[in-house]
Amino acid sequence: MIHKTAAGESTWKVKRDFRKGQFDQECEQVTVEKNRKYQCMLQRKFTGAAREEYCDVRRKEKRIHKKIKIMKNLNGYK
Repeated sequence: MIHKTAAGESTWKVKRDFRKGQFDQECEQVTVEKNRKYQCMLQRKFTGAAREEYCDVRRKEKRIHKKIKIMKNLNGYK
């Protein structure tokens, strides 16, 4: 990707995809579950119970993603 500076010079910026290969099957399953709960919440017109279920699943997803990201950082993204 090339960016032009104010002086007209070009600078190269490399867009890195840190997520590629970072998440495993467990992350995919919990993300699918979160998306399902989100769709349920939308269909139920944001009732308190539906929102709470979605928030619980979302917290679980974030916790798992964070745990795996930390573990992979410690192991050097193997």
